[in-house]
Amino acid sequence: MVLTAHFVNRNWELEKKNLSFIQCPPPHNGLNLAEKLISLLKEWGIEKKVFTITLDNASNNDVMVNILKKHLLAGLGLIAEETYFHVICGAHILKLIVHDGLKVIDGSLDKIRLCVKYVRGSEARKIKFVSCLEQLSNVTSNQVR
Repeated sequence: MVLTAHFVNRNWELEKKNLSFIQCPPPHNGLNLAEKLISLLKEWGIEKKVFTITLDNASNNDVMVNILKKHLLAGLGLIAEETYFHVICGAHILKLIVHDGLKVIDGSLDKIRLCVKYVRGSEARKIKFVSCLEQLSNVTSNQVR
């Protein structure tokens, strides 16, 4: 688990500091993760300064967020109540989108790789390929006119 603080310093500059980088022994359920995170927040003295937490969308994280939210609300440590508390990691969502997109075109990518390998396999094929591209370019430019 990595605990990273993002904050604005006295000069109104955004800063980021990794506060803790720890191993969390299994099981990685929401309760264990919440207890570990709460202890880290207390250790750093920032339990009453939490505004947002950014996580991926794993179900154990959802449980952890609910436990953490209740704990922070009970101790009056949650800024802006819970309006902006849980933010899903944009990079994780983007990774999932790309992964799903690559699944759809995976077969096509394999065929393209085989075609490139075939053309690069001999000088005669490369020359023939370039000739085909030139012919295609001429046909396309004539159609545009």
